Amino acid sequence: MGNKIKYKVVDYDIKFITTRDRRYLENIILELRLENNRVFKMSGISYDVAMEIKKYLALESEFDLPTINDPRFTIYDMLLEIPDLEKILHGTIKEVIIDYYDPEFSIYGASVILDDNYTVMKKRLLMIPSHAILLALLANRNVYVDKRLVDNQENNDMEFINPIFFESDEDEDEDDWDEEV
Repeated sequence: MGNKIKYKVVDYDIKFITTRDRRYLENIILELRLENNRVFKMSGISYDVAMEIKKYLALESEFDLPTINDPRFTIYDMLLEIPDLEKILHGTIKEVIIDYYDPEFSIYGASVILDDNYTVMKKRLLMIPSHAILLALLANRNVYVDKRLVDNQENNDMEFINPIFFESDEDEDEDDWDEEV
C-alpha cells in the first residue's frame, strides 16, 4: 500500500459568521491555509476553542465581544501556568493530522500522534480537530491535512471518504505519510 499524502498547515484564520444585524453569532469557521496555497475549512468550531486559537495566534477579526474585566482563568489559561507544559507537550506530541470525516454526522476528526520522548509510548488518539490544533499550537507541533479530505472538500464530494479509517491501524505505521510540496 502506497503512502498517503498530507499537506502542512502554514497559517490559520477564524471567521465569525453573524446575522446581518450582527446581533447573533451563527457559525465559526476555521480556515487552514496549506503549504500548497490551498485552503481547508471547518465549521461549527466551539466559541471557547476559537477564541483561544485567536488569542494564541494573535489573530485579528471583525467579531469581538465587549471586553470584560474577568479575573478568572479559562482551562487554557490555567494549563499555560503549568511549568514546562510546552516542553512536556512538545516531547509527547509528534504531530496532528486531520484525516477523518464521518459523512453521517458531517464531522472531521484529527489524529494526534503521541510519541513520548520520555517513555516508549506510541499512540494515536482521535480528537476534535479544533481542539487538536490548539493542542498542537501549545506543543509547537505541526498540523497536517489529509490530501483526500482537501480534494474532496474542493469537489464537494465528502460522502466518499470512509469514516472508519481506524480499522487497519494495526497494519499501518504513522510514518506512512508523505508531505507534498
